[in-house]
Amino acid sequence: MVGKFGEQTDKHMIRGRIIERAEWEHISRHKLQKLLTRLRAQYKRTSFELAEVDIKSQAAFELARKGVPRPRILDSPVVYNATVNNFHTPYFDLTIQVTGETDYFLR
Repeated sequence: MVGKFGEQTDKHMIRGRIIERAEWEHISRHKLQKLLTRLRAQYKRTSFELAEVDIKSQAAFELARKGVPRPRILDSPVVYNATVNNFHTPYFDLTIQVTGETDYFLR
């Protein structure tokens, strides 16, 4: 996924019409990686909730041994991994591993 900091477009596509601009100079690769780490942790917790399992239970332990649990609710996006490939401000390139995603979710 390729993006550009500081510009919002009408259809959230990189070639769309720019409708808003924002400051982006404060964003660093470290801050972006930190955000992605928090995002992964939040979705890991959410994946157990969507599997309808208490995270502190034996059932959660058994699910974790088999891998990250799949959601029982259809079309519930779960992010398994997100990494920064390239970071040349204002442009960035991410690799995102997700299930149940939609175009709207990825934008």
